[in-house]
Amino acid sequence: NEGRPRLGGYAQCGVLPRNVRQRIKKARRGGAKLVLGGPFRGLLNGLDAGATGALAEELQDLGHITDLSFSRCELGPERLAIIFPTLLSLAHLATLNLFSNNLGRRGAELLAGVAGQLSMLERLWLGGNSLTGAGVAAVVRALKTCPHLRCLDVSDNAVDAVEAVEVARALRNGLALETLFISHNDLGPDGERAIVLAMCSSTTTLQILDSGISGGIVLNRHLAALGLDLAAFRDADNDAILGFLRD
Repeated sequence: NEGRPRLGGYAQCGVLPRNVRQRIKKARRGGAKLVLGGPFRGLLNGLDAGATGALAEELQDLGHITDLSFSRCELGPERLAIIFPTLLSLAHLATLNLFSNNLGRRGAELLAGVAGQLSMLERLWLGGNSLTGAGVAAVVRALKTCPHLRCLDVSDNAVDAVEAVEVARALRNGLALETLFISHNDLGPDGERAIVLAMCSSTTTLQILDSGISGGIVLNRHLAALGLDLAAFRDADNDAILGFLRD
């Protein structure tokens, strides 16, 4: 790290836990994935600003990794604000998992500031972050410059029926998604219809829209809005309806 600018001086006063350093060392030796969340989420418990800055600086040396997970780490927008700029160093990043990190709307805005520059991103997991509709819409608009994005999870993010319309507007045009998870939001019938119409009218690649997830969108409810024959598709599942729309 000789000669590299320090990230706000944080690396000079924070120390990463040994287990975190070991996982980073393993990734530096050629591993394509760095998992610091999920079953390992306890590794990042209680990181102060200094240790978070040290983590961000370590990530700068991992430009080869394709998968990065902070799932269920509950890092919050303050610590993620230190980490997010470093994502721009990860030129091959295809999967970013930020599930359940207390991002909130502020965190969504911070992520939107860098997400559009992650040119190789294919999968982004943002469920359980209380982003609100405005936060989801901000991230979606930023992602329109990510040509390879195929899977987006914005489930359980406190999006209400009014905000769903804003999200729907953001989803129109520019995203070639194959999978959108937006369940466990209070979309209401009108909000859900707006999302469905936005997705089904703006992409021919969509394969999954909350299929098989409790509380997810059931396309049968929107047959008329999609211009489909009610009798012919009444018993069809999401896969069959999406298949027909793609064809």
